[in-house]
Amino acid sequence: MEHVRGRVLDGDKVLAEGIEITAVVDPRARSKRWYGCFIVSGAWSPELSGPFRLEFDDGRSGEILVRRTKSSDSEQTTVFFDGTGALG
Repeated sequence: MEHVRGRVLDGDKVLAEGIEITAVVDPRARSKRWYGCFIVSGAWSPELSGPFRLEFDDGRSGEILVRRTKSSDSEQTTVFFDGTGALG
């Protein structure tokens, strides 16, 4: 499990940046099987399921689909995602 910072994009539009991302990358799958979550302030609209581009601050990036979201009382939303290809 990795903890990195990064941002989420829809094309050229930045949806969230400076976010903490928790990612699990299966080393046996050569970075093709990965998933995780990140937390955003406020709500994440249910119709925003992707695909989106997740860019890590360390230079890696990949496409994701939002699997589900979970809102909390502290006005934050946890977004759970699946990678849809290689994380490179």
